[in-house]
Amino acid sequence: MTPNDILTDIRSAISDESSVRWTDATLRIYMFDGETAIVNVHPEAQYGTRVVNSTPALLSANTASFTVSDSYRSAMIHYVAFRVFGEDSEDAANAALSKHHFQLFQASMGG
Repeated sequence: MTPNDILTDIRSAISDESSVRWTDATLRIYMFDGETAIVNVHPEAQYGTRVVNSTPALLSANTASFTVSDSYRSAMIHYVAFRVFGEDSEDAANAALSKHHFQLFQASMGG
């Protein structure tokens, strides 16, 4: 799974298909944070690599692959949505969306 593989799904979840509110660079930062959050809960999520350090390498390009398996795709989408809506959580609707996506993230992580 690469950042580009999941970017369209994230944009759909946050209703920003035209990249009006959030840049790809911002979403990639949140993807990295999501990857770290997943690995912190499920270190076994990293596949194909020998885990020496629980902090995954920063995603710097569209062609870079995540270090977590595709089975965590839903968790990643909900984590990024939680973060972007949390940016504007002073608005009650965005606060509710952020909370909702965080709950979905937790559920997809088995919690």
